[in-house]
Formats: sequence, C-alpha cells, structure tokens
Amino acid sequence: MVRVLYIMGSGRSGSTFLDAVLGNHPEIEGVGELGYHTRSGWGQALYCACGAPGNACTFWSDVRDEWTKRAGPDCVQEYATLQNMFERFRRWPRLFRERRKQSARFGAYANRTTTLFEAI
Repeated sequence: MVRVLYIMGSGRSGSTFLDAVLGNHPEIEGVGELGYHTRSGWGQALYCACGAPGNACTFWSDVRDEWTKRAGPDCVQEYATLQNMFERFRRWPRLFRERRKQSARFGAYANRTTTLFEAI
C-alpha cells in the first residue's frame, strides 16, 4: 500500500524545503512538484533535484518506464489531460460532484494516479 503525504504551500512558504527534508528519510520519497513532470510528459527540460533534466534523470526515467508498463503506453499523455480536468484549482468543485457520482474519466484519473504513485 502506498501512503501519500501531499504538501501544499504558496510561493516561498517552505514547502519545497519541507519536501527535501522529509525526502532524506530512507522510507520517504520526496518528488517535488510532481505535476510539472507529468503535465510535460517528461518532454520539457525541467530539471530534477539531482541536476539532470527531468527527461534524462535516471530516477524519473525509471518511474516513467514502470508507470507505462503498469498503465499502458498512452498513460503519460492521457494523464496530463486528466490532471487539467481535476487538479486545477478552479475545477475543484467538479471533485465534489465526482464524490457523489463518479464518472469514467475520474475513475481513469484515480487509476492513473494510483499506478503513478506505485511506480514512484
């Protein structure tokens, strides 16, 4: 079972620092701003904390390979679309509706998110 701690903060609030500190524990994997990796499909030159571009980082390459093995080859591109539907702040009211009656798209989003966390 994967346990997730979501750290949310505004700019310059210390959330990135907290992620780095917690990520140094051997049983915790700090992933920074995960949404940037998945929304870009690992295609843009976003840099990892290791100093390598996100699409060249060994850790993120392994995560992407494991994720696509578990969720299918199109999961990266599909997930970016699903993220925009459910993770944008202005779209949060949609989550309340989904709680009452879950759509197929939300089910796909939840499934892709779970497999991504498992891959990490």
